[in-house]
Amino acid sequence: MTDKKITTYDPVELRKRIMQLRFRGYAGGVIAPHRALLTLPRRIPDLIIAMLLSIIVLTIWLTILPQISSLWQGLFEWWIDALQLEASVTSSPYQIGSYLLANVPYIQMTAGVPDCFIWSLSLFVTAIIFYLPQQYLPFVYLLRAAAIIQATALSYFALFPASYAYNLDNYHMGMMSAGLVLISTVPILFGFAYYIFDFSIRKKLFLTFLLMAHLCLLIPMQYLLQVYLLHHFSLLFMPVMFFLLGLPLDILIVIAFYSWGMSWKGRDESTHVQDLV
Repeated sequence: MTDKKITTYDPVELRKRIMQLRFRGYAGGVIAPHRALLTLPRRIPDLIIAMLLSIIVLTIWLTILPQISSLWQGLFEWWIDALQLEASVTSSPYQIGSYLLANVPYIQMTAGVPDCFIWSLSLFVTAIIFYLPQQYLPFVYLLRAAAIIQATALSYFALFPASYAYNLDNYHMGMMSAGLVLISTVPILFGFAYYIFDFSIRKKLFLTFLLMAHLCLLIPMQYLLQVYLLHHFSLLFMPVMFFLLGLPLDILIVIAFYSWGMSWKGRDESTHVQDLV
């Protein structure tokens, strides 16, 4: 669009000029429509490409799945040796779907019930959290949610310390299996929620492989740290790790990567901006 001086008071020309100014910022730049107000055109080629990309990425992932299991097992063995832990690494078969069988490595290590000192210290810290000042409210609310979960754990271990149904081996195996399933669903999830948008194939594959690689490194280290802490500080902290630092945290990371990818400029948006100029 080129600016031109209106020399007449033609109502049609004036209305057209006003409509053009609606898309101009205070400095004269073009204001693109917000992504939330845009509609997705239904184009069959985009849907076909989205389906093919999901199949290709999922096939690649299933092909390298044995190497991923070996990588995780190697990481666990290295850290056990580096930390000088009395533990061993084993693997358990895990069924994904009807045909896929994967070996999930996990650490065999023990963790006991809390002693009097750990239980009392945890009670003291949990009580303090409820009396934190009202500054930084979102962070305080998160701490209070953790304190509520910890308060239930404190009550349970005070009344029934010997009847806790979960041990460290089962916890680590379950969380590693859940992490494996989460990574396996990323290509399918992106096929429905990201590949259908008008981003380049290069951007779609880059975001997918970056997220899956990030999770492949994060998940074993994340649960290795939890196993280490539970081994040294007892099973008292397993509930708060499960509900706040386990799979929900991994899902938030997936959402964060997805949000980052959705902030990229698509081809339709670039074309629309050019049409306004």
